[in-house]
Amino acid sequence: MILDNLITVYPILCKTQEIASTILQSLQLLHSSRQLPNPKIQMSEIPTRDEYMTVKDVQESLGVSAAFVHRLIQAGKLPALRLSTGNGRAHVRIKKTDYLKWIEENQTMPSK
Repeated sequence: MILDNLITVYPILCKTQEIASTILQSLQLLHSSRQLPNPKIQMSEIPTRDEYMTVKDVQESLGVSAAFVHRLIQAGKLPALRLSTGNGRAHVRIKKTDYLKWIEENQTMPSK
């Protein structure tokens, strides 16, 4: 019984390994031909704390409730980054550039 199962599964495992090997070779080829970016991140590419706002920052800037800001985020109207703490809670951060773009797109009165 076990031998019959192994005989059945073995060709599938071999094919899976062959496919994985082909994908790996393709990725290595793309990387070596510079069609894929180098996976190493430069320090200048890492966002700084000054580039992001908290929900409280946005709330105070707009003079609205935190719940309103969360509704904008959940509706997909204001892009945000959710950083899980692992205990069911999360920190939410909004890129300042996304916030300013949202303000510009939703402005109903011309700025003076």
